[in-house]
Amino acid sequence: MAPAYVFLILSTINLAWDPFDGKKKPPGKPFSGGWDSLAGQLIRGLHPRTKNGADTVMQVTDRRLQLVHVSHAGSFRGTPRRVEVGWSLDVRHVSWIRDRSDDHGGCHEIGFSDGSWCSVQFQGQGWRKMPEAFPYRLSHLDPHPYGG
Repeated sequence: MAPAYVFLILSTINLAWDPFDGKKKPPGKPFSGGWDSLAGQLIRGLHPRTKNGADTVMQVTDRRLQLVHVSHAGSFRGTPRRVEVGWSLDVRHVSWIRDRSDDHGGCHEIGFSDGSWCSVQFQGQGWRKMPEAFPYRLSHLDPHPYGG
């Protein structure tokens, strides 16, 4: 069995808008592709629709790239917190990952098979190992695959 990688996602870079409010993406390059692209779907998955709040965790296995939400409900009472999948994708649709820690610590761009890409920032123990889960890795010195 291949190892699973788990990372807490802090945020998407420069994502200062709610993808569910119906407004268009502001200028800048936190992602490329529309809301229906794979990158847009991942970004929407970063925003759990809950009254209690949740932590978003990325899981990467040999088969799946997925986001799970760990609910804050019950955390003060010591009861187990609810976990649910917020977004999932066959990992073969991830074309590349580019380390952008030169720009901001923990920042990575993830490119998808439909030509879309998005920037995310990781935190938590072990996030530096995350690129090992993907077959095609780029450094910050490599040109952007889609000319962005």
